Amino acid sequence: TFEGVPDCVEKIVVPGGIYLHITQLEVNGDNPSMTYDVAFNHIDTLFLSSHPQYERDWSRHVVARFRQANCASVFVPLSIKGKS
Repeated sequence: TFEGVPDCVEKIVVPGGIYLHITQLEVNGDNPSMTYDVAFNHIDTLFLSSHPQYERDWSRHVVARFRQANCASVFVPLSIKGKS
């Protein structure tokens, strides 16, 4: 559910569980690997350290959504600690 999620957070229903949506504004010449860098190298610092109730769910795959050959969005699977 979205209970407790602030109104300012975009809520998208993706089959299969909870995902953290990482996105960037597209400007000519954007590096499409930026969102992947955040998802794989900085997610602990930028999100998980300040939201200790969540952890990365390594049993599911990261999902990417492409627009005009640049990766506009990455969805990182999460789980709530202590829940299967």
